[in-house]
Amino acid sequence: MNRCPDCNKKLRGDANNCPRCGWKKPKYIFPFFQEKTVTGHCPHCGRAFYNDETKCRSCGWKRKSYRAGFGLLLFSFLLPLFGIIYGDIMKYVAPRKALACRVVSTISLFILLTAIVFWLL
Repeated sequence: MNRCPDCNKKLRGDANNCPRCGWKKPKYIFPFFQEKTVTGHCPHCGRAFYNDETKCRSCGWKRKSYRAGFGLLLFSFLLPLFGIIYGDIMKYVAPRKALACRVVSTISLFILLTAIVFWLL
């Protein structure tokens, strides 16, 4: 018998998903494996969230989706150091929001350095 890779429950031979945790058998098997990175933990059961999961596979608790708002991105653009520091601090709590702040800050720094170079010439 096969076992579920998430909760270790015994599965039937023809099962495509786990009745306990909801794990689904992948339709395609890729030649490479995506590295799992922990992006947080469920406050109810303590299970780790991997790679931007939004729902706990153990208890079903849904985590808020953290989207970067316009004000935060504008602030990161105007003060790039803030965006870089904020992105580094929040990378495990809200990875998408942190990445957006870091990208906007990097673009802002590039524009600022380009303007300084042209101004000096």
